[in-house]
Amino acid sequence: MTQTPKLPGSRRRKPRLPVLLAFGRDENGSLVVFSLFIFVMMVLVGGMAVDFIRFENTRTRLQNTLDRAILAAADLNQTLPAKDVVLDYFDKADLSEYISEDDVIVEESTTYRTVTATATAELPSLFLNAIGIDTLAAPAAGSAEERISDLEISLVLDISGSMGSYSRISNMRTAARNFVDTIFTTSEDGKVSISVLPYSTQVNMSGMFLQNYSRSHAQSNSFCVDFDGSDFNSSSVSPTTVLKQTAELDPWKSYRSGQTPTTRVCRTGSSAEALVMSGNQTAIKDKISALTASGNTSIDIGVKWGTALLDPATQPIINSLSEAGSVAANFAARPAPYSDTQTMKILVVMTDGVNTSQYYMPDLYSSGPSGLFKDPDSGRISVPYENWVCDGGCGYQTWYYEIRGNTRAAEPYGDTSGDPALEMDWRDVWSEITVNYHAYMRYRAEGSSSVYYSWRNATRPKVSSSTKNARLDSICTAAKNQGILIFTIGFEVTDSSAVIMESCASSASNFFRVAGTEIDDAFASIATKVQSLRLIQ
Repeated sequence: MTQTPKLPGSRRRKPRLPVLLAFGRDENGSLVVFSLFIFVMMVLVGGMAVDFIRFENTRTRLQNTLDRAILAAADLNQTLPAKDVVLDYFDKADLSEYISEDDVIVEESTTYRTVTATATAELPSLFLNAIGIDTLAAPAAGSAEERISDLEISLVLDISGSMGSYSRISNMRTAARNFVDTIFTTSEDGKVSISVLPYSTQVNMSGMFLQNYSRSHAQSNSFCVDFDGSDFNSSSVSPTTVLKQTAELDPWKSYRSGQTPTTRVCRTGSSAEALVMSGNQTAIKDKISALTASGNTSIDIGVKWGTALLDPATQPIINSLSEAGSVAANFAARPAPYSDTQTMKILVVMTDGVNTSQYYMPDLYSSGPSGLFKDPDSGRISVPYENWVCDGGCGYQTWYYEIRGNTRAAEPYGDTSGDPALEMDWRDVWSEITVNYHAYMRYRAEGSSSVYYSWRNATRPKVSSSTKNARLDSICTAAKNQGILIFTIGFEVTDSSAVIMESCASSASNFFRVAGTEIDDAFASIATKVQSLRLIQ
C-alpha cells in the first residue's frame, strides 16, 4: 500500500462538530452569570424598598401634620381663621409646598365647625424609574368636626341668709349670669335648657309645677316638698309619688315680735321660685338677678330637685308644662333618657356654707281641724283649753281663751254676736301665726310654761345638719351613678364644708373653692369645661 507522506509542519484537522458539542456540555462559569442576575435584581429591589420607605415616611409625616392641623382648626375656641391654622401647621413642619389654600375646606356656624383638608407630596423615584415609575404621590386627607350636643343644666344656687353678707349674693348673681351668657353664646337655639333651683331651707318649685303631682297636705301658697330620707337614694321624683307639701310655718320669729309670720321655711314669691327647663337666656338671667338671701341651708334638697329635673322620670311633668305653655315645645321630650348619647346632663351646685337645721311640720299639724276658732267679724282667735268646771258635777270641759281680749268662755269669741266663729284648719293657722306665737297662745290659755315648750317642740321638729349631709352624699351618688356630671362650688366655705362639696362633685377637679369675685372664675371654668366636653370630634 502506498502511504501519503507527511509533509513537514503539517497537522491533521479534527472535525468541528465534536468541539461544539463539548463546549455546549461545559458548565464552567454558569453560576457567575446567575449571580450577576441575582445581584442586579437585589439592587433593584433594595432600591425599590428605599423608594417605598421614603414614600411611607413622607406620607406618615404629611398625614400626622394634617391631622393635628385640622383638629386645631376645628376647635370652636380657635380665634384664628381655620384655613390659616392649617396652612401654618404645614409651614412650621416645612411641608407647605404640598398643600394650598384651595385644599382646605371649612364649614362653620356658631355651634359647629368642620375642617376638611387634602395634601399630596410628589416624590421623584430613585430606583423605581428603572421599571417606568418616575414619581410616587404620597397623599394625606382628613376631616375634623366639633359640634355642640344637646345640653340640660340644673343650676342649684344658695340663697340662704348668710349669702346676704360680704356681697356674696351680688358676686354670685354676676358669676351665674356670665355663665349663662357663655353657654348660650356657643350654643345653637333650642339645644340648651337650664333650670334654676334657688334653695335656702327649702326649694319653692311653684304651684304650676307641683300641680302635676298628687300631693298630701296641699298648700295654697307654699310650694315646697318635705322628702323622706329614702327619697335621696334615687335621682328621680316619680310622677306617681304622692308629695307632702311643706306647711307655711315660720319657726324662727319670737313670740315677743308678734304673731304674723315673716320668715317662712318655704319662701314664697316669684323671685324665690324655681325656673324649670328654660331656653330663654333673658328669662334665666332675670331669675338669677332677682334672687335674695334669707333662711337656713338645705343643699341636699337643692340637689334633689336639681337632679330630678335631669332625670327622665320627670318627662311627663315637663310635657304637661309644655302643653300649658310654661315650657317651650321643643323641650317637651326632656329630660332625655340617660341612654341618649346626644344629650349631656350637667348639675352645678353652689353654696357658701354647710347644711343647717331644716324645720318642718309633722303630718298631725300640717292640715285638718286645729281646734282654734276665728271670729270672721273681728279676726280674733280663740284657743281651746281644758277647764275644771263644777256645774251639776265636776269635770274638765273645753273652754276658749281669746288672747287679745284676755277673756275665757265656754264658747269661742264671736259666737254670741254676729257671724259665728269658724274652726281654723291647721294650714290657716300657720299662714297667720308663727310657731312660737301659737305656743305662746297655748301657754296663756293654760298658764303653764311647760305647755309653751311642748307645743313649740311638737310643731317645729327638725332634720339635723349631719342627717342632711348624709342625704346630700346619697343624692350626689345617685346622680353620678346615672352619668350626671356634677360641678360644685364652695364659696368662702369652711374646710369641713369643702370636703363635703368636693365629695359631691364628679371628680376633685370639678370642685372649686373660691372667695370674693373668684366665684366668677369658677363659673367661667365650669362653662369652659362643659363646652369642651360636649364637643363631638
